[in-house]
Amino acid sequence: MKFFRLFYMTLMVSVLMMISAFAGQWQQDALGGRYLKDDSSYVIGWEWIDLNNDGIAERYFFDESGYCLINTTTPDGCMVDANGAWVVNGIVQTQAAVSQQSVTQSTTVSTSKQEQNNTSTVWLSATGSKYHAHNHCGTMNPDKATQVSLDEAKSKGMTACKKCFK
Repeated sequence: MKFFRLFYMTLMVSVLMMISAFAGQWQQDALGGRYLKDDSSYVIGWEWIDLNNDGIAERYFFDESGYCLINTTTPDGCMVDANGAWVVNGIVQTQAAVSQQSVTQSTTVSTSKQEQNNTSTVWLSATGSKYHAHNHCGTMNPDKATQVSLDEAKSKGMTACKKCFK
C-alpha cells in the first residue's frame, strides 16, 4: 500500500511539472527571435513577456511572421532596443509579471484595430482628454506625460487619440 501511495504521489508531481513545461518559449533562428505561445502559435504584435522569470515583464513587438523587432521603430511609432524591449527615452518599459513565463496582453472591446493591438498601458498628457500609444504624440510634453493602464484612463473618461489609434 505504501508503494502504491508513493507511486501515485510521484506520478502526480510529474504530471504537475509537465504542465509548467508547456508554457511559452523563446525561439531563435537565422532570421531572428520568436516567442512560441502555449497554443503552438507565434506572438504577433505587442506582448508582455518575462523572459528571465524575475517577476518583471518587458514589452516586445513581433511582426506578421512572428519575429521580434530590434533596434527600430515599431509600426505604431514606439522604439525597441537591441533586445527588442520597448523603450521610452532610453528606459525599458516594464510591468509586474502575472505568471512565471508570460504576461499576455488583455484585449479590450474596441472599434479600432490599432487600439486592440496595443497593450493595456497608455500615456496621458498633463492636460487634455485623450489617451495615447506613446508619450510624444503631437504637442504632448513627454516629460509631463504619465503612463497608466487603459482601464484607468477609460475610468477617468479619457478617449483614444485619433492619431495614435487609427
